[in-house]
Amino acid sequence: MTNHYKFLSQPIDMKILNVINKVIYFTSEIRLAYELIEMHTEDKDFMYRKLYYLYVIRYKDLFSNLENQIEEILIHIHKDYEFNVAELMIEIQYLNENLSDVNKYKK
Repeated sequence: MTNHYKFLSQPIDMKILNVINKVIYFTSEIRLAYELIEMHTEDKDFMYRKLYYLYVIRYKDLFSNLENQIEEILIHIHKDYEFNVAELMIEIQYLNENLSDVNKYKK
């Protein structure tokens, strides 16, 4: 499904935009879980380790591969998606920085 709106430089491929938005939503949910652990959890070590292993074992490689493909993707995506892609890259960078040490809360 492609839509063309007069304020955009090119037609939008809604499938591409939906995929980008879903990944941004997902990474935002991981960020929120991390921030909740930071603020509220009594046993930060246990909860952080759960989130850390979920991210590292299941998703980190997928996001790294996505990061590596962003330049190739940008060739095919027009300027109107740049904000969405930048938001996605910020979320991935945030997760990589904050879910990098399994022993962060080890006592």
